[in-house]
Amino acid sequence: LDQARNFREFKNDDLAAYRHLKSALRRHAETSSALDRALAHATLVELSLALDDPDQAEAWRAELEAVELTEEERQRVDRELDHAIRLDEWREGDGSEV
Repeated sequence: LDQARNFREFKNDDLAAYRHLKSALRRHAETSSALDRALAHATLVELSLALDDPDQAEAWRAELEAVELTEEERQRVDRELDHAIRLDEWREGDGSEV
């Protein structure tokens, strides 16, 4: 998650962040915690929207919903998913509101 965040926030490279996170999720899904998997899925939803791929965003969101989480973990993931929701709303509007 940290490396993907570095690609996204410091290098402004959403595609590299997406590729890294997708690869990391594929390689480490069996050994990572449910919370880490869910946070990765939430970030992939946001990155998919940023890369103008709403269909893939919906597929990642469906995978996210399948991850079993505690209520506290679900709330944390929902806060992360809010970024994707705000991005989608901004993209659907004229993009002038921040």
